[in-house]
Amino acid sequence: MALTRLLTSFGVPEVQRATCVVHPAALARFDTTSAVASPQLSDPVVDATTEVSPPEAVAQTANPPGPKRKRKFNRKSKAAEPKDAKSDQVASTSPNGSGQHKKPSWKYKSRTQENVFHKGTWLNLSRLHYENSHHWKTHEAHQAWRRSVNAHLEFSTHNLFPTAACFSHQGRHFLTSLKKTTLRLAEKEPLAPTVARDIGWAAGKQYWLDKELSGVVCDGLIKDGDIKSTEVPLQEIVPVIWGMANSGQYPEKLFDMIIGKKAEIMDKFNVQNCTNVLWAMAVCGYHPGNDFLSWMSEYTASLFEKAPNSAIPQAVSDFLWSLGRFSYEPEPLKVVHKVLAWAYDRLPAFEIGEITGTALGLAMCKVLTSEDMRKLGESFRERSIKTGMAMDSLHADRMFTLTLLFPAEERLRFQQMCFGPNLEKATEARQERQSQIAVQMRGNHFLQRVGRHLEKAGASYKIGVISVDRNLAFELLVTEGEETYALIPVFPMSKNRNDGSVLLGETILARQLIERQGLRFGGVLEWSSGVTKTEEQQNSTPESSDDAGTDIEVNEANAEQKTEQGAHA
Repeated sequence: MALTRLLTSFGVPEVQRATCVVHPAALARFDTTSAVASPQLSDPVVDATTEVSPPEAVAQTANPPGPKRKRKFNRKSKAAEPKDAKSDQVASTSPNGSGQHKKPSWKYKSRTQENVFHKGTWLNLSRLHYENSHHWKTHEAHQAWRRSVNAHLEFSTHNLFPTAACFSHQGRHFLTSLKKTTLRLAEKEPLAPTVARDIGWAAGKQYWLDKELSGVVCDGLIKDGDIKSTEVPLQEIVPVIWGMANSGQYPEKLFDMIIGKKAEIMDKFNVQNCTNVLWAMAVCGYHPGNDFLSWMSEYTASLFEKAPNSAIPQAVSDFLWSLGRFSYEPEPLKVVHKVLAWAYDRLPAFEIGEITGTALGLAMCKVLTSEDMRKLGESFRERSIKTGMAMDSLHADRMFTLTLLFPAEERLRFQQMCFGPNLEKATEARQERQSQIAVQMRGNHFLQRVGRHLEKAGASYKIGVISVDRNLAFELLVTEGEETYALIPVFPMSKNRNDGSVLLGETILARQLIERQGLRFGGVLEWSSGVTKTEEQQNSTPESSDDAGTDIEVNEANAEQKTEQGAHA
């Protein structure tokens, strides 16, 4: 037959040819002489010329004799199975003191789960946390916080990748669950100092350090106003302080502890540690007092000379902005000149935010000169061209605002230097954004209260926006009769070690900008809430009760004195 000739031509042995089971469709395919239509594949028809072999023969011919293939050895599975089996056997045969058999912890049952805590991302940890969070110990929560940051961190710039947990809805849900687990474990046993340090930094880096978690972290680090253990040196607490300030918390205990350790600061702190502490205090509104601020600023400036390679551009902007926010006027020769000498040699390495932060800090410290504005303005324009910065950005508005501090001739020259042919676009974008903010602030609860008091006094007001920078104060343009003057709102203060109410550095800068525009400065508008209500006030209407619980004072007489004192948040 045609099939037999075909098998012979391919050298198939006679034994195999005799035991092959051939389907009828295959016979019809090769036998072209037959005119009969080939049967369907489902028909159980076998050609009479083929020999049907028993099942044993078919099984043998399917795997012809020959050298056996070596089985691949799975090192991971072989290494994991005996270990788990052995551990289970030991656990089942070794009783503890109570006569019960001690089972191994779930984390040792699988090497895959063990590796997640050392190499996994927050997605891997989220699955484990969802399945086994009720079995977790402090060690697992500690490692989960660390991996949630380290697996998504660019170590050269210390910035988080967009894949970090805090940038997605699912990731934020995981961080919330992990925070609850951490608080549950801390109720049973306080966190160790090293664990509190890592959790405080990791949660703060992801903006997920709330009041409860920050309290647990502080309790794990500090006892009786000092560090609990020598395992955590003072410089390793600085990232925790930075993380708390970054998350909007107020670590007063840590600030109080830092102030009393000048000797350790001089021995262990570098430029980055000093600037991070000052930045955190300025953000939280914790004024450390002029004595500590003077000493800390001079020591930090000296490090720019002694160890220039340890400083980075961000340290310059953070340092000057912090001093400016306290309205601290440092001595130029001891502080400002040393820092700017380091900065001006490295201006090409500065980012746009670092350039504008440096200029803003100098302006709030009242030491921004025309030469400083020229150098920073030229660098700002070069960097904005390279990055393609939009004219309606915060940095563009901040530089435009700072040019208003100079006389008209210099002002126009600096604006052209910073923006070049895009000056008109930058001006229009700034005006449009200012009008939007003014409309939005009409619904502000504090301003509504101010409006009711001004109406009672027979005055009217409108909101004027100095800058779209949220750190700069806005003014209220009050018209009383034929006179128009500007008021600057001042919100409640945080802890101040100078024994007196002082103003924000942004408020001092806002006054300078108002006066440069030809407006009369009427004073600051102080507001404080929480006044104890009398029984008569409690029985009054909601509107009158709201006003009675708020003390608003337009203080024009003391505005000059407070402006000279300095500022803090």
